[in-house]
Amino acid sequence: MFKLLIAVSLTISSLFLTPFVVASEPPIQVLTFNIRYGTARDEGHTWDLRREAVVGAIEELSPDFVGLQEALDFQNDFILENLNSRYTLVGEGREGGRTGEHASILFDADKYTLVRADRFWLSDTPDIPGSKTWSDLPRILTWIEVLNRKTSQRFLVMNTHFSHVSDEARSKSAELILNRLQSIDPP
Repeated sequence: MFKLLIAVSLTISSLFLTPFVVASEPPIQVLTFNIRYGTARDEGHTWDLRREAVVGAIEELSPDFVGLQEALDFQNDFILENLNSRYTLVGEGREGGRTGEHASILFDADKYTLVRADRFWLSDTPDIPGSKTWSDLPRILTWIEVLNRKTSQRFLVMNTHFSHVSDEARSKSAELILNRLQSIDPP
């Protein structure tokens, strides 16, 4: 049976550190985490001062899936290098490749096997890297399909970060996501 699991950050927020549990057997724990972009230079909030706390929070909560927002490539690298090695990261920058903020997904590779992964941009041209039609910045959605090693259930997990300045961009992004879901061929 195909199950859909969505971890979508709809607004810009500070740290949302309360994981939620999806009704399933066994329960699935999901964490959405806006780690804040790593080049901020405001006093007391630089990445160097936050990075250990980010890794510590993920380790303490030990979720099955983590949707990271605003993660730059070097932040993803730090998290992977310092986190329990059971996690695998999927995602790319919103400019394409390793450039720009990522809406990455971490998943527990001890519990789940990656079946497939993809991404698209929240714009009128969703397959063009870095495209932005409705928003001030390019916005990307990352999705993965995983297989639970124990139950053989398949899940689709999605992560994005909506515009914080435009209601129209948020509305059109949600509509695009719903339309694209229909084109993703479930197992």
